[in-house]
Amino acid sequence: MTNFRLLGLWLLWGASHFQVALGKRYRKDFNPNARSFLVVNLSESVAEVYWMHFGTEERILQMELRPGAKDSLNSHIIHEFEVRERPDEQGFCGGRKGRCRKRHFQISAEEDQVFTITPDFQIEVSNNKSRAKEKAKDVLRQCRELSDFLGKLKTTFNPSERLDQLADCISQNVHSAIYETQEEIDFQSELRLKMGSKLQNYACQDTTFWETEPLDVQVWNPINPNLMWDDLSHTTRVLLQADTTMIATIDNMVRPSDCEFVERVAQTTWDSALPEVLWEARKQPEVIDFLSRIFAYVDPAVKLMNLYLGLPSKDQSLFRVYHDSISNLGEEPRRHKTLDWPVSSDYFARLYMFCEVPQDGGAIHFPESGVHVYPRLGEALLVTYTRAPAHQGLNGKLSNEHIDCPIFEGNRTMIQHQFRLFSSITAEV
Repeated sequence: MTNFRLLGLWLLWGASHFQVALGKRYRKDFNPNARSFLVVNLSESVAEVYWMHFGTEERILQMELRPGAKDSLNSHIIHEFEVRERPDEQGFCGGRKGRCRKRHFQISAEEDQVFTITPDFQIEVSNNKSRAKEKAKDVLRQCRELSDFLGKLKTTFNPSERLDQLADCISQNVHSAIYETQEEIDFQSELRLKMGSKLQNYACQDTTFWETEPLDVQVWNPINPNLMWDDLSHTTRVLLQADTTMIATIDNMVRPSDCEFVERVAQTTWDSALPEVLWEARKQPEVIDFLSRIFAYVDPAVKLMNLYLGLPSKDQSLFRVYHDSISNLGEEPRRHKTLDWPVSSDYFARLYMFCEVPQDGGAIHFPESGVHVYPRLGEALLVTYTRAPAHQGLNGKLSNEHIDCPIFEGNRTMIQHQFRLFSSITAEV
């Protein structure tokens, strides 16, 4: 009996946690406290769902559900809601003496929450873990029934064989559940990529396309006073942050003198048509000064991912110059991809510094995440990359491929600096 109980506990734990092993939930706004939930009305009355304001306790109507109807809402952890029963045409409800009933529920940290209004106007709550546990209990019951049945057929069925039979049954069911979940993750990922590719055409052609609002703002405040080269703001605005990636902008990253120097010393090579500043130039005073400022200004953003800055690989260029104008209109937009991992590290970043910005068009668009950035003079766009494990699911599939949208008026000149990132400060830099 003890072995069966241990198996049952293992199954309950595994079924409720295997979803976590596949990777964290992907969220539209990448807010870790955001949750979407479903309300189902199985009562015979119209149900009104109100959000309860934290401070004023004001009730704000969110949805009205007729009997048998269901609808979803987006909210955040610990938000509270009130469900009210609407009276019929005669002014009566289903409560005692015709009174209208009220119920309350709160959003928890679990995923896929469903709040069901039962026929007697109670609230039943379920989520991904509770449904996984119910599924686990059902699997365990079926497997035990199978084991009992086989035990009756075979009188010599010893306890060890019976336990093996039960374990095989449970293993097959859990494997099937994990496989189905991974299929769903892959499907959602593929669907998102297709939707993003459709949207990019509109995003690049519409110069009024909405720019992504920052999720977080980090004001640059250096600990070392020697890093104060100027009195300008170098604020970091985080536009996207997930398990394996970050997109952010940094104010006042590049000076006109930096742009002039890089464009002056950059040269084309046999394997690149784009002007580049080669690794051999790293000891020039202007390069040392520029790299020092880059390290100082980028550091706060990188620390948000618990990573540390490093130099580019020795076989890479220090800077690469991109120049586009209206003359490129009609050409296929440039795509920045990572088909071949370019550095000897599990993490790296690209910094795009804008030396010249167009008057119309020229945005940077990320089809997968929907992030849309309009370049600003002197600003930098930081894009990080992580070699994600296979089990990361959708988060692991964010490659951060982005597109340089066409220019309709003016020019866009940007300098790319690519550098390695490390998970430890003692790693080789």
